[in-house]
Formats: sequence, C-alpha cells, structure tokens
Amino acid sequence: MVASSGARLLQEDAVAALVSRLFPLAAVVTPNEVEARLLVGDGPKRELAERLVELGAPAAIVTGGHGDPVDHLFDGERHLELPVERHAVRATHGAGCTHSATLAALLARDCPWSRLHAELLRRPSRAVAQGLPEIGEGDGPVDVLGLRGAA
Repeated sequence: MVASSGARLLQEDAVAALVSRLFPLAAVVTPNEVEARLLVGDGPKRELAERLVELGAPAAIVTGGHGDPVDHLFDGERHLELPVERHAVRATHGAGCTHSATLAALLARDCPWSRLHAELLRRPSRAVAQGLPEIGEGDGPVDVLGLRGAA
C-alpha cells in the first residue's frame, strides 16, 4: 500500500476491496507499521495485529518498517515479537517484498510458526545486507539473488 519512500502504491478506493476480498483468503497479511495504521488506526503493533485479524485475516505480521526493529505476529491466539536485524545500507528497495515472498515460500513448505522467525530473519536480512546501492537512484535494490555473494 505504501512504499518506504512514503509513496502510495494503492488507490484509496482499492483498500476496501483489499480488506474485504483478499484478507479472508490470505494465510497471513504483512503490512508495515505505516500501512497497518492506515488500515486500522493508531496503536502499538500488538493492537494493530489484533485489529487486522478482526478484519478477516487469519494472522498478521506488522513489520517494523523504519521504526522499531521488531515485527509483531498475531496468529489469532498467540502474540510473538520477532526482532529484526538492521543494516546500515542504502539498498533496501524490495525488502518488504522479499520478506513477504520468503514468508509465502515457507508457508507453502508447511514451515511451523515456531521456525518461521529464524528463516524470515536470515533470508531477507542477507538480501538487505548484500544490497546493490550502486543500481538506480535513491535506495538501491536488495540482493535477493545473492549476486554479491557470487562475485
């Protein structure tokens, strides 16, 4: 819904469709903190995750974004704080998408919630740490393919 630059990625009238049609079909929704606040109002990540589940999502992970480096998972029953490693790099474009794609792949492999955090920390974190700041303008892309590691 909102890029890390603050740019809106979804038209306002599409938000209702996102919530009413897609939330109930998803295994988990993963808005960053800014997006979660746009959807359900203000509050700590714990409350944001609960309210997202109340909207019809079976589970929610509110990601830390640029604020507190802790993601918050609520699966409808349990709350889990998921510390996230920070990297001092200017190549973060695609970090949220990498996080969500990793999560989707792990869920497709029936990875239990208890192991999910370690994988979600390792894979996207490596892509950010090895980012490619020399590509494009502004924040460069994360290195999801491991191009830096292959050199």
